[in-house]
Amino acid sequence: MIAFKDNFESEENKIEKALKNLMKAVEEVDTQSLLDESDSSTHLDTNLSEIIDLLYQSLFVDNNNSVSLFVTKNQDNSLDCTIENL
Repeated sequence: MIAFKDNFESEENKIEKALKNLMKAVEEVDTQSLLDESDSSTHLDTNLSEIIDLLYQSLFVDNNNSVSLFVTKNQDNSLDCTIENL
């Protein structure tokens, strides 16, 4: 004899419920405060020496514990740099 559960739920329903729960959790996270806390500066047409100076300034003079560094190489071999103090 084969018995089936009365409250049989398809995989799609389980996935849909999980997605709704995940979306609800994401909505409850306060991401704006994380964005407000970061302080970033962009420096155009820099070179490696200037980037090192900027990192030194941010970490040791401004006393930040961590930074995020984004560097883009331009066609003329200059560098654009964005430093975000975390």
